[in-house]
Amino acid sequence: MLNKHLSFIVVVALGLLITSCGKDKSRESYNLVARKLITGDVTKGEEIFKTNCTACHQADGKGKAGFAPNINNIDFLSIADDELVKQFILEGRAGTAMTAYKNMPHVADNINDLVAYIRSWEKNYELMEPVSLNHEWKSNGNAANGKELFKEFCAYCHGKHGEGYSSGGAGTGIGNPNFLRLVPDDYIKQTLIIGRNGTAMKSFAGAKGVAHLTDSDMNDIISYLRGLE
Repeated sequence: MLNKHLSFIVVVALGLLITSCGKDKSRESYNLVARKLITGDVTKGEEIFKTNCTACHQADGKGKAGFAPNINNIDFLSIADDELVKQFILEGRAGTAMTAYKNMPHVADNINDLVAYIRSWEKNYELMEPVSLNHEWKSNGNAANGKELFKEFCAYCHGKHGEGYSSGGAGTGIGNPNFLRLVPDDYIKQTLIIGRNGTAMKSFAGAKGVAHLTDSDMNDIISYLRGLE
């Protein structure tokens, strides 16, 4: 009887171990496919960053509050995939100090190297888990309610119409047409859910969020921002 019990325990333990390993591998593969990592020369990318980006984003990529965002940030790196980072650089932000580097061959021709260098910062964040964005999802929220929520929770940092630093706040220009044209709705939503570690942008979602926004509330804010676009 004892031997039967021992055999049963061993079988169950092995089954759990195999199942657990399978889940880990599956999750790792999913993230890897979803991220579509760009291959580039990190060393060359670092030189490009030093020459073109440090004046605003600083040598370590941590940025300046009220002037340039922190791109060496666990939450930014987890939400923005390589292709999005690439487009942020190439397209820039019209009306801000962030120029469109697609018109500058010394950067545009080596964009994969620059993105690979920025992505290399991930090694400093042991607990980082990449977010797989749903690029197809579109918010169908109530823009009128979103405007009121934005005014209450977002305008202080991001400006009345999401204009960002030019309004005197610490937040980026999330109402900027170039930004809104590049990011999917899920990027905005995941930012509301996760926040930006080490900045004034905290999580605004659910019971643990500073504003306790519901899923519907976040959809409303996204729809309001889309109206600004």
